Amino acid sequence: MTNTYFNFRNFLIISCLLPLNIGSSAIALQSPKPTPTQSPNPALTNSRTSQFVGQWRLKDYLPIPLTVIFTQDGKLFVLLPSYLSSFFSTGSPSLSRGSVSAFEYRYKINSTAQPMQIDLISPAENQTVATIFELTSDGQLRVEWEGINPGEPRPTEFTAGAIYLQKVANTTALPRNTQIIDLAAQQRQARESEGQQYISSMNMAQQAFYIENEKFATAIDDLGIGIKPETENYSFQIVPQSGSIPSAMMTAKAKSPELKSYTGAVFAIKVDGGFTSVSVVCETDQPSTTPPAMPIAPKNAEEEIKCPAGSTAAE
Repeated sequence: MTNTYFNFRNFLIISCLLPLNIGSSAIALQSPKPTPTQSPNPALTNSRTSQFVGQWRLKDYLPIPLTVIFTQDGKLFVLLPSYLSSFFSTGSPSLSRGSVSAFEYRYKINSTAQPMQIDLISPAENQTVATIFELTSDGQLRVEWEGINPGEPRPTEFTAGAIYLQKVANTTALPRNTQIIDLAAQQRQARESEGQQYISSMNMAQQAFYIENEKFATAIDDLGIGIKPETENYSFQIVPQSGSIPSAMMTAKAKSPELKSYTGAVFAIKVDGGFTSVSVVCETDQPSTTPPAMPIAPKNAEEEIKCPAGSTAAE
């Protein structure tokens, strides 16, 4: 994933329980590869699953202990302290009032293999993290983790990179104000931020270009800001404009129907015998591979530029 912000939220996702990669995201839903073992013993499998069920504490791996909950129906929740909620807020006011943030995943175990196997699954992507685990004699859950990446072969032995979880309760109930974080939505927003930020940068570059050249650039390379016409998520273009008011139109066309598209508009407005430039970035209200149309030019520098129907000024 390009141009995402590496904030504390991403740090926790990367380095805590699940080895998510900001460029390609994390583990996800995919049927685990079959393992050449004997048919699972249902009684043994159920026994191992029941040992998983409950709350576990991951500590001594990060400065902040994390609570991990395994449920009887194969769900796994990673809970973060309420004081970290602001790092995960996506506009929900409740997140700033003592709510607990949680990531939801799924897990599958194969207790007949040696060493025993666990697959960690997320609905957000199309990969699986396959690793090994054991229940130690002192009741801890040992999981081979360091250096394990999605899609790679399952390790066959434990190393110094294993993590340890200590069981603290048998209950699987989530705290009352738990907010389940939608990883797929967050990943989509991170991808969309590329389109919005690139168009915003092109707007500013066009304003600087006009001051120096008394005209707008017609090619992306002329802006000199290193933006390529194509990225993994978007196609960028400068669309020539005509009219009595000098203007420039830049578009970010989403390559995926799951993403929003963006249009940047810059206008050179006459002020006291000279010119000043005003700009806006419009985003489609819904995911779309068609960027918004060019906004109507304002009558003066104080008038707000209105995005066309079906789009809204990006914040």
